[in-house]
Parts: sequence; C-alpha cells; structure tokens
Amino acid sequence: MNAKPLFAATSLALAATSASAATDHWTYTPPASGTQGTISWTDSSGFENIVKGVVLSGGQITFVHSKNASSTTLRNLDLSLPVYAEDGVTQYEFSPYALGRSDLGGRIVSGSGVTNIVLHPGCKSLGRYCFKGCTELVKVTLNDGLEEICEDAFRDDTALTTIENFFPDSLKSIGVRAFDNCKALSGIAVANGLESMGNRAFISCTSLQGFDCGESSLRKIEASMFYKDTGLGIVRLPNTVTNIDSGVFYGCTSLTNFTPLLPPALQALGTASNNDRPLYDTAIQGHVVSPSSLTNLLSNSFRGTHIESFTSPRKGLRSIGEYAFSRCPNLTNVVLSADLESIASDWLYNVASTGSAHVWFRNLPASLPSGLWANTKSLNITIHLPWSQQEAWREWVASGPSGHEFTFNKATKKLPEHLNDVGTWKSGFTQNVTWWKDVDAPTLVLVR
Repeated sequence: MNAKPLFAATSLALAATSASAATDHWTYTPPASGTQGTISWTDSSGFENIVKGVVLSGGQITFVHSKNASSTTLRNLDLSLPVYAEDGVTQYEFSPYALGRSDLGGRIVSGSGVTNIVLHPGCKSLGRYCFKGCTELVKVTLNDGLEEICEDAFRDDTALTTIENFFPDSLKSIGVRAFDNCKALSGIAVANGLESMGNRAFISCTSLQGFDCGESSLRKIEASMFYKDTGLGIVRLPNTVTNIDSGVFYGCTSLTNFTPLLPPALQALGTASNNDRPLYDTAIQGHVVSPSSLTNLLSNSFRGTHIESFTSPRKGLRSIGEYAFSRCPNLTNVVLSADLESIASDWLYNVASTGSAHVWFRNLPASLPSGLWANTKSLNITIHLPWSQQEAWREWVASGPSGHEFTFNKATKKLPEHLNDVGTWKSGFTQNVTWWKDVDAPTLVLVR
C-alpha cells in the first residue's frame, strides 16, 4: 500500500540524544519487511501505546490510515512527543502542518480504544475524517495555532466530553459535520477567530451548553448547524451575520439566551427554497426588532418560539410568509411599520390558545388572503388601522372572502362609519377577533 505523507515537516532538527534522557517520547520500530512500522511509547500511567502503519523517512512521518481501527494498544495519542529513530539515539523534532487531510493520508484512528488526544504545537489543520468514529475518545487538547478543523474530523465520537482550548483564537474554519453526533461534548465553545462553518457542524451535540462567536467575522450560519442540540442554552452571534440558514436552531428547546435576537445586518432567515424553521421550537424570548436589511420574513421563521413582540421598521419587511408566527404562545404585539406588499394566510396560525394580541398596520398589503386570521383559535386580536386605509378594507370585505363573515353592529360585510366602532370577524376557526378603527396607528409604538 502506498503511504501518503501525513506530516509535512516544516522544520527538522537532528540531534544526538540518548533515549534514556527523555521520559516521554515515541520510538519508531522499523518493519521486518515492507515499509510500514510502528511507533510506541509508555505514557505517565504506565500504559504502552502502539500506533501501527507508520513510515518514518527523510524527516517525514506518515500514518497509513485505518491501521489503528479497534486497537487495544492505543489509549493516549500524544502527538506533541518527540520521535526517536530505531536506534534510540536520533531525535526528530517535527512540526506537523496537517493531520488526516484527504491529500495527506485520511483517517488516523477509527473506533479504537484511544481516550485522549494531544495535538502537536505546530499543527494547523485537522483534516477530513482524521478522528472520526473514535467512540471511546473522551478528551482532546487543541493547540494554539490550529487554523482549521475539516469535514467529519470528530464525527460520531460519542464519548467525547471535553475539548481543552475550545477553541483557540487562531481557528478560522470548522468543516461540515465536524462534530456531528458528539452527544457527550459539553461546555461553551468560544470561537473569536472564526470565519466559516460548514453545515451540520454541531448537529446532535445534545450536551453542548453554548456557542459564542460574537467577536468573530462570521457571515453565515449554515443549515442545521445546531439541529436538535437540546442542551444549548447560550448563543452569541457577531453583528456581521447576514444569513441564518434553514434548521439552524431547530429543536434547541433550552435556547433562551440568544444575542442578538436578529443581527443588525441580517438579510435572510431561512431559505426560500427550503425553509425548515430556522428557530422552530427554541425557547428564545423577548422583544424582536427586525433589521431594515431583512425584507422577507419566510414561512415558519419564528414558529414555536416564545418571543413577546415583533416590530419591523419603516424601511424593512415587504412580505410575511405563512406560519411566520405560528405557535408563539407569548406573542402579544406585532408592529408592522413597513409598507408590506404581501402577507400570507395562516401567518398567525395557532399563535396562542387563549389571550389577547395587538397588531398594528401602518399600511395594508397590496393583496390580502382570505385566511388572514384563520386558525387563531380563541385569541382576541385587536387590529389598529390607519383611518386613511378604510376604503381598502371596505373593498376587501365587500369581496366576501370565502368562508368568512365580517360583522359591524350586526351589519354583515360593512365597515364602521364612526371611529372606534367594534366589529367581529368570524370563520370556522376564528372567534372573537375584535377590530377597531382609530385615527392613524399610534406612532409611539412604531419604529421609523
């Protein structure tokens, strides 16, 4: 089997050193035949660690990947130790640039009994699959200077509990599914230098408690990044974020501390082609102010959250998708200051089982669906409308949307002739929806 170089030696120093002078070091044992030998050392606990499928030649160390699967002789993979040649005298000080990259040999260990990994101080990249499937791995110590953790690097490491130096400021990227199914991984990850993260990087990390990249320059939170991370309680994003993709925080039922609720530069919440409830069933709460950069609130945007109010500025939303505020039990105020162009039916679907809510419109959307208030159960909705829009409402009501009946003073399909008249909108799903017409909607609650 042709081995590919795993460690590219960026610096190499040779010194005549007695093997007995060092307490912890790797000793390379050449093969009896062929090109693959072993490296071994005894750690501080007295356990002899043996790594198979190793080539030492010309100052480069090569791991032949998958040779250490299901190993019973590898517990603590300490990559920071010096390496001795077979005579036990020559010491090779190497500075590995990358581990496990696709062009550098792939996986190092898989499914083995390794429980602890320490990276070399010179390591800059943890490549694809390098420690994937190490089901007994408990602790990893990352080095300062590490710049990337690539695709599937720690995927399915189900016992991984602790990452020391979680994460170094030098870390710039985290790859697709890098920590997928690391369900025992706990603590709060701080990633100040982060520039990119692949989708599903932390999917099913149910014990992860927090993620803070608020000082980074990250621009996009990729799809399903923290999908069903039920222990996630704290998230801090930078103001640079422009996209929060589909399913990012889907099912994060403990997520209450989310800062900012919507980043000021946000342009997209979910994706139009696959809106999979980016915040669905999270515990985020508070008063949300939509940034002016967010023009379309897609379907299911805040579905299942605990937000208390939503306000859009004068220059902001142009459309609201269906189920945008579905099943939001604490929502009591929606202030739509922008000049909406469209609003979907069922946008308040089952917004609360009981209670009251206020909705302020500055201007009516150009088109209104027949199911504008459908499926709001017994919620009492007070609609605040600018008096200048009365004719638009009159025309919409007169069109007789299918399945609805609009009554003012027992006069079906007739708008009130006086300010502050009270009317009732009824359908097969909606009861006791109260409207008033007031002089222009209260400016104090509107964000201009």
